[in-house]
Amino acid sequence: MIFADTSGLIALFNPKDDCHNAAVEWFKKNRPKLILTDYIVDELLVLAISRADKQFALTISKRIPIPGEHQKNYRRRFL
Repeated sequence: MIFADTSGLIALFNPKDDCHNAAVEWFKKNRPKLILTDYIVDELLVLAISRADKQFALTISKRIPIPGEHQKNYRRRFL
């Protein structure tokens, strides 16, 4: 298990990121179980909105492990 880092997750999900290919390869090779804190999820979604748009943030929110009871809260707050 590893603590997720916002920059690594943005690189993973954003094909335009300079580190996208490296992030995809690393995640494929290592298949880590991620530990996400509320702070990291908040930062990730805010950064996704600022670098792209709300649709990009929504796509990410559906692909990361956010407990079900928090999914609605994040979508309501950010999207």
